[in-house]
Amino acid sequence: MNYDSLALEWLRKHLGHTVKINEIGYESTMFDYDELDKTLVPEKYVSIFKKYKQIQAHVYLYDSILIYMLLPFNQAVPTFILIGLVDNDFLIRYQLIKGEE
Repeated sequence: MNYDSLALEWLRKHLGHTVKINEIGYESTMFDYDELDKTLVPEKYVSIFKKYKQIQAHVYLYDSILIYMLLPFNQAVPTFILIGLVDNDFLIRYQLIKGEE
């Protein structure tokens, strides 16, 4: 899955105009489940990460908009990806994308 393309599409839909990849910030990181910011993840999805212990995050930032993609760490093909769009510290939109089981 092309994370850059997905983030750009979500930005385009939210903003109503196209943003280029070189206009946004990007960071990829890994962290333990205990460090998951539960204020930015819908409550019904927090528990699905617990059994994986470690989470990989792809984070894109444009102005006050943050797009995150969370997935189980160290899986060749992720079983799922949770994508969220946060604007001014409010979760505006999210979607769970299922992958291979």
